[in-house]
Amino acid sequence: MTVFGNATVSTNSLLVTRAVIGDGNLDNVVNFADFVILSNNYGATNPRWSQGDYNGDGVVNFADFVQLSNNYGQTAANQLNLVV
Repeated sequence: MTVFGNATVSTNSLLVTRAVIGDGNLDNVVNFADFVILSNNYGATNPRWSQGDYNGDGVVNFADFVQLSNNYGQTAANQLNLVV
């Protein structure tokens, strides 16, 4: 068992959260750590959000950097985490 938000979850749990576009590590703020995620995966194909594909087009590229830069410093206020 582990914790997601304030809920205990298992391998059978479905986790749902909100995020600011560009928040690759889901720590509720778009910052340098998210830029590092993007830069480490730049050029990757078929990546996930957690690998810097912030616009969901299947590649980490300049378009994802634009998404991150447009939201740099933004936070996810009133974070909502759901466990189903």
